[in-house]
Amino acid sequence: MSNELIIRFYHLQPGMDPDLINWVFVDDHGQMGDIHQGSLDEISGQVAGHKIVVIIPGNDVTLSSALVPTQNKKRLMTALPFALEDQLVSDVEDLHFALGGRNDEGETNCAVVDRDKMDNWVAKLKEFGIQANFIIPDILAVPFVNGSWSLLVDENNVLVRTGFQSGFSIETENAEAFLAMLLKENSDTPPERLYVYKYDEGGSALPDLSSLQLEIIEDICVVNLLPLIKGLDLDSAINLLQGAYSRSEQIGKIWRPWWPAAAMFASLVFLQLAMTTTHYFQLKSQSDEIQAEIKQIYLTAFPDAKNVVNPQVQMERKLKALRGGAGQGGSSVLGLLSGTASVLKSTAGLEIKSIRYQDGKLDVDMIIKDLQTLDKLKLQLVQQSGLSVDIVTANSRNNRVESRLKIQNRES
Repeated sequence: MSNELIIRFYHLQPGMDPDLINWVFVDDHGQMGDIHQGSLDEISGQVAGHKIVVIIPGNDVTLSSALVPTQNKKRLMTALPFALEDQLVSDVEDLHFALGGRNDEGETNCAVVDRDKMDNWVAKLKEFGIQANFIIPDILAVPFVNGSWSLLVDENNVLVRTGFQSGFSIETENAEAFLAMLLKENSDTPPERLYVYKYDEGGSALPDLSSLQLEIIEDICVVNLLPLIKGLDLDSAINLLQGAYSRSEQIGKIWRPWWPAAAMFASLVFLQLAMTTTHYFQLKSQSDEIQAEIKQIYLTAFPDAKNVVNPQVQMERKLKALRGGAGQGGSSVLGLLSGTASVLKSTAGLEIKSIRYQDGKLDVDMIIKDLQTLDKLKLQLVQQSGLSVDIVTANSRNNRVESRLKIQNRES
């Protein structure tokens, strides 16, 4: 770190001032000054000459990864939203995607956030003349030790960093159960130990983690921003200021002397395009031959077939029919959603917060009117879809109930 101003936006809780922030200055030698709490207005005149790093709530950011067979950044930005579409509740058009690095499995890490929230943070900063160099989720500011997991615990949430550019935020009351489930799913490659950082503000409570059977190293911190600063490695964070939110460069003057070189480069690109086009048609010809072979194999296997449009899909359907089908709509995410969508949609006062699919199970986080309506919803799902439905959590808050349902096939 050198000559930085680090600003942290809070995850808003009922009754909290929406303009409340933390900030700290870091000098050229990496020495951190006093940590302050207040509003952006108080620092608007102190930002000149500083690298501005803004930390946003991890509750509003989804860290994910997907296997996209290209290293071209533009193609990655185009393909990644559709590779992750089934994992996200919102339409990809309403979301902003920021690229990270590649993980050990060769997947591209990324951070996903609602464009409206991103616009709101940028607008707040701009209102006070602050232009950020980095906007990163607080999950990736939690200290990270390779081979281990790190937790930052406060009164309402637990930030869990599970990897170089991976992690999540979860409500404190659900942390123990969720971590236990996650460790079970990662039983082949469990973390070596668990590092726990805790805000010491008199109201936070560390969840009971003794059942996780891990070496727990607890570091009690007296100032809530301090553990984030200690773990703040900008090289390992995913900067959300990408694409439409990247800082515009004043490149007009730089490019003028380079026009001759740019023209030559354009000629080379045109030549490469011509070669690529030729190669494309060669590959297309090979592809047509392969498709013809696939069609012939299909006709050999099913000689009575007359209308062959997509032999691969038709072959899968024929094989499924021969096996008697998957039953109950299958264990795919589409099968589970098709079995539950009509019931969820018809339930009055239901607000779905998130949907996650993994290992043939669908977790639905929702806010519902009351416990009676929740029980009725569960009964309807079981009766109309024939699926197994479990109420994982049900917490009354502000005259409503926050709940999580786990939905799966009965034979799962």
